[in-house]
Amino acid sequence: MRIAPLEEEKEEDANALPPNSGEECTLRIPEKDEQLRKTVAKVLARWPPASLETVSAPKAFPKPTPIFPPREYPSMNNNDRTSSKQEMHKFHVKTTMTTLSHAEDDGKAHNSASKLRNFSKRLSLDVSSMGIKPPIAFQMPSRGQWDRTPEILAQIQNESLKSPTMESPPASFLESSSRKTSSRILKMVTEMGSTAVGGISPSLSATAAKSFLEATDKEKKDMQGLNDRLGNYIDRVKNLEEENRKLVHDLDDLRGKWGKDTSEVKMTFSSTLSSARKDIDSSARDKAKLDVKVSRLRDDLNEYRNRFEDIQRRRETDREHVQQFQNQIADAQSELEMLRARWKQLTDEEKRLLGDNARLWDDLTKARNDLDEETMGRIDFQNQVQTLMEELEFLRRVHEQEVKELQALLAQAPADTREFFKNELALAIRDIKDEYDYIAKQGRQDMESWYKLKVSEVQGNANRTQMESTYQREEVKRMRDNIGDLRGKLQDLEGRNSHLEKEVQNLNYQLNDDQRQYEQALNERDATLRRMKDECQSLVAELQALLDTKQMLDAEIAIYRKMLEGEESRVGLRQMVEQVVKTHSLQQQEETDSTRNVRGEVQTKTTFQRSAKGNITIAECEPSGKFVTLENTHRSKDEDISGCRLRRRLDGKREISYNIPPNVVLRAGRSVKIWASGQGGVQSPPDSLVLENENSWGAGANVVTAFINKEGEERATHTQKTIQTGQ
Repeated sequence: MRIAPLEEEKEEDANALPPNSGEECTLRIPEKDEQLRKTVAKVLARWPPASLETVSAPKAFPKPTPIFPPREYPSMNNNDRTSSKQEMHKFHVKTTMTTLSHAEDDGKAHNSASKLRNFSKRLSLDVSSMGIKPPIAFQMPSRGQWDRTPEILAQIQNESLKSPTMESPPASFLESSSRKTSSRILKMVTEMGSTAVGGISPSLSATAAKSFLEATDKEKKDMQGLNDRLGNYIDRVKNLEEENRKLVHDLDDLRGKWGKDTSEVKMTFSSTLSSARKDIDSSARDKAKLDVKVSRLRDDLNEYRNRFEDIQRRRETDREHVQQFQNQIADAQSELEMLRARWKQLTDEEKRLLGDNARLWDDLTKARNDLDEETMGRIDFQNQVQTLMEELEFLRRVHEQEVKELQALLAQAPADTREFFKNELALAIRDIKDEYDYIAKQGRQDMESWYKLKVSEVQGNANRTQMESTYQREEVKRMRDNIGDLRGKLQDLEGRNSHLEKEVQNLNYQLNDDQRQYEQALNERDATLRRMKDECQSLVAELQALLDTKQMLDAEIAIYRKMLEGEESRVGLRQMVEQVVKTHSLQQQEETDSTRNVRGEVQTKTTFQRSAKGNITIAECEPSGKFVTLENTHRSKDEDISGCRLRRRLDGKREISYNIPPNVVLRAGRSVKIWASGQGGVQSPPDSLVLENENSWGAGANVVTAFINKEGEERATHTQKTIQTGQ
């Protein structure tokens, strides 16, 4: 093996090395470090040249990459380490095994892989004894059935500080290397480098070198002690393995001696024992079958004996019954003659009564049909009454809702407007309410009285019909006696039925009149409601115009007030703006003129800027502070904004904050308006929310509105800046 001097590094690709050049382990040593060169040569001299092929280092090595942090020397204090971080030396050792020809069989391949592991571990320990702790990269060949063990990297690196080195390679390694190694050639080039990332002073370099040598000596002594312990341990393991082999051999001999006679006896009597066991098993099976058969026959015999005794008892009983039946037959024959004569008489009478009964049943069926028709008519009238009552109740709820909406609109109007329309609206509402109460009460009373009358009549008719049916059945049983009475009662029923039909007709006429009156009242009420609705719409339009004018004036007043606060030295401007503020509610034309004068004096420019980090964005901020709108820009994903916060800063001085209530989920593509208190909004999540205790979101020259999530992070902002310029 040859130690190449440290030459100037050239940045070339690792592919510059020739392919399939064998396993290479490169150790680069500074050219001027003679002591380190001697130490490394001494370590490498322990491995016989017969097991390695010495090759010269290539002319161009790839630039080594630092693979572990700089080494800190024990003699340096913390300040020296901090100040000279860029002046530390970096040591690195690269061991790469790339190609090894396949052995003739898997066992020899596994043996070769073990030798490579031992050599890599040995090389790592020898280098560690010099004070360098490099990680060893071990890579198995890519072909064949060689053991691929990625964990070997971490195992070798961890054991490089724990396991002692071996004074010489194991004999098994040398023996196996001398046999059939023509196709196994291990090429190794060792490189060890020390590069400085920055220049250091001579004194610091000497101190670092001294500390490095002391640490190296200490680690070398520790490694020698560990090597001795490892050698003792290996000897102990070998002795135990030898004893184990002897014990296994003795145990095999004892087993061969002791089991010989037993095997002969077993072979002699095994067939006899098998046949005897088979005979015993067959006899046991036959005995069990016979026992089951005998038990079944005994049960059958007992059952037949019980059946015979039962048949004998039944025979004696049947004889007694036969005698009784003969006596009864004689009595029955005499009675049969008498019944035949009576039956003939009853048959003649039955024929006559059947004719009468058929006629009466026809009359009864007709009466029942008439009763069913009356019942169906009553049910139809009840359904109509129920329908009218439900329609009346529905219209009453609709009118009450409309009255509530009118009252809500009236409550939102200004004080002077409410006072102006309060009396007229109250009178109209009271009149409508009284009229509907009267109509509902009268209709309810009429329907209840009519329903009770019809129910009582139908119940009476049903009871009478039931009694008459019972009475008719009794008359049929009595045959002749009650036929005349039934006919008279039937005539009475027919008269009552005609009377009921007349009453039903009268009730139909009355119901038609009531329906016409009710429809007329509904038409009048609808006309009144339409008229009132038109008036309310006109009032709402006027009110909205007034509110728009008021908001516009409030916004202009706020702008003028800001201009007054910013232009204290301009007395004429303050006087003109104050004049506008005082006279805008009385003279609209004067306000317009004053506004023109002011605009001729000062111009304002307002810019808006929005930004968002997620799906929630601030879509709109009303300039006068009436409301703020949040929007979910995602097309399909809902966003839970409950617990989030909306913050609005006015000119960097005042801050208004609003916490969104729980269970507020903003649907995909939807928006929510957060109104200031008293600005026309209602609390109706997730479409509308109200900022309590604040009648405005505020206005100013520099307004920043931010949407803050639950973690306190700003996810969306809206900035409004107003700049004033003079002409």
